[in-house]
Amino acid sequence: MKKVLTLDELAQQEDVSEYGKKTAGLVKLHQIIPSLDFTFLIKIPEMFAVPVNGLDSATGVHEAKEAYMKLTRQFKEPKIILARSSDPEEAPGRFETHSSLYDPVHREKSFFAWLDAAKRVHDSGARALIGQVLAANLGDFTYDKKYPKEDEKPAVYLRIPCFGGHDTGFVANSASVIGGGYPVVVSAFGLPSKIVRGDKEVCMMQKTRKRHKSVEIINLDSDYRYSHPMFRQFNIDIITLEKPEEITSFECRRPLESAFLIDYTSIPFCLHYYDSSDENVDFEPMFDLVKLIEKIKKETDSEIEIEGIVNEHPFCVYVFQLREYEMPQMDFKGLTEVPDKRKIYKTRFALGYQKFKGDLYVSRDLIDVPDNAIFLYSNPNAYEKEAPDLSRFSCLIIPMYQPDKMRHVAIGSHAIGQTTQALVELEKKGVKPIALGEDRDGESSFSDFFWNINEYPEARVEVINDNTRIFKNVTVECDGSDAQVYWNE
Repeated sequence: MKKVLTLDELAQQEDVSEYGKKTAGLVKLHQIIPSLDFTFLIKIPEMFAVPVNGLDSATGVHEAKEAYMKLTRQFKEPKIILARSSDPEEAPGRFETHSSLYDPVHREKSFFAWLDAAKRVHDSGARALIGQVLAANLGDFTYDKKYPKEDEKPAVYLRIPCFGGHDTGFVANSASVIGGGYPVVVSAFGLPSKIVRGDKEVCMMQKTRKRHKSVEIINLDSDYRYSHPMFRQFNIDIITLEKPEEITSFECRRPLESAFLIDYTSIPFCLHYYDSSDENVDFEPMFDLVKLIEKIKKETDSEIEIEGIVNEHPFCVYVFQLREYEMPQMDFKGLTEVPDKRKIYKTRFALGYQKFKGDLYVSRDLIDVPDNAIFLYSNPNAYEKEAPDLSRFSCLIIPMYQPDKMRHVAIGSHAIGQTTQALVELEKKGVKPIALGEDRDGESSFSDFFWNINEYPEARVEVINDNTRIFKNVTVECDGSDAQVYWNE
């Protein structure tokens, strides 16, 4: 029985669990798309899926080659074919994606380039994987090589062949972990990789709490909420024809209009898109993408995250990932106003909705604590695959996943997805958990504060050993995005 299957073939299977969570999400999306009623076209990029350990045998490699050749035979120009992870235990950001170039002149060589990319995905820990066409087309990206002052000679403009230079990537969540239960879309020109790694230079569209039918635009690179013309994106993620195996973050400080990045249109999706040559295409992105994710949520009856690209020529919305997720329980909202002299720690980078009172045990080790105590596990390896079971703690604080990527809270980042998943799994085991990131200024991790005991009254902190100490009689509060720790009176 053939094991490497296309999306249409997978949709006929009763059980696709051995193909991993990403594949299962795409199969579900494939089944939902016909019921979505929009004036614009919604597509899933063509793909095939390899089951768990499917490339470990010569038969599996042969099947993958057949699927690859069938997938690419229609392409008359170069295309990027991705090798994507799809493990049955897939977690956001844990496994890798690698790219390879399909050259219609060298088809055999192109397959082995993809196979090398697939092996790198396998080496990252993923047991199953997907071969998928990159939604972005090959085109010329024009950029300004020099940035002269007004009295100097004109700049030199260059053109490079690349994938993704004229597209807009997005990540959309049906419920924002940070902003409450409202849909959000984070977007950026170029590939969505810029979003998922947590870059600040992106744009967020979010339904407002007061006016549920309106959408506000937020420039995440600033503390201020800017109107359309005030947003500028100076870097774009693309894949060049010269280096198809890697994503390049390309600086474009003075972009040309032909590069689709001029000042007054550089906010993603600020303009209404209408194709006069096709009366069936009418796309208002600020609202239509929010509607899209709400409709998919209704069809799946679950909170969801989708990733995709808006491709303009020809116009199409490609969705290449559907992930279902759960939200932490909202057991607490609104931090308490306390004097600064009582505050131990405060952050804007936190997840969870809990309030704890009692003694706070801070340790790099897994130790036994009293039943009514709060345990802060100060170990950056809390998310490793072989991480210890933390279900024996009733009130638990863990670090953010990949805290170095949490310098700014970009809603679509995989760091948030991984942390959210960990909190939900702990809640299912009866734990009340929260996760903390950097301090309020984004300059150091939470553990730095708790280990610098010179700042705290000696009577309030008991040092057990080099790895463990107790902060006596404190309150810990977290309301989904902000958190604080302070002394009780």
